Amino acid sequence: MESTLSRCNECIDDHVAELDAELTELRRYLHAHPEPSGEEVETTRLVFTRLEEIGMEPIICREGLGLIADLELGRPTADAPRIALRADLDALRLHDEKDVPYASQRPGVTHACGHDGHTTIVYGAAKTALQLRREFPDGAPGVRLRFIFQPAEETCEGAKSLVEQGVLQGVDAILALHLDPERPVGDA
Repeated sequence: MESTLSRCNECIDDHVAELDAELTELRRYLHAHPEPSGEEVETTRLVFTRLEEIGMEPIICREGLGLIADLELGRPTADAPRIALRADLDALRLHDEKDVPYASQRPGVTHACGHDGHTTIVYGAAKTALQLRREFPDGAPGVRLRFIFQPAEETCEGAKSLVEQGVLQGVDAILALHLDPERPVGDA
């Protein structure tokens, strides 16, 4: 078992390194094309398309806002817990003051608190999990995953809507993250 876990960790590290340019491009695209809370239709569609292109079967939520995608690794038992990874899609109604090529192209709307990064990270986790499933079809520990891309986090309406739609049914634990630009890269 330890040998399999060690190989899984190596596979994850290698795959994430290979994704660096793709994930940087995605985050910068999202940063340049922000959508405020309750209007994340284009962002939802973009993530949906990216997940479909890698072989997942995402489901878009009500009104085209937000989506989920499930994935099983190994051979989980029927009672294996489902672990969700959650990202937020929305941007803030603020002017982007950065002078970079990927600055917001939408006046008065920007990803000022990292949701473009959150979305990119959870997409990268989904793509990496899918790669693990390919490399360890039978040998990986059985895990059931759900990737949640939540709209309207800033207004607190998105979580409520997703719960009402049943997105958390069958989910035993949920993980999310928040970026802190004050910390050096790699510092936990």
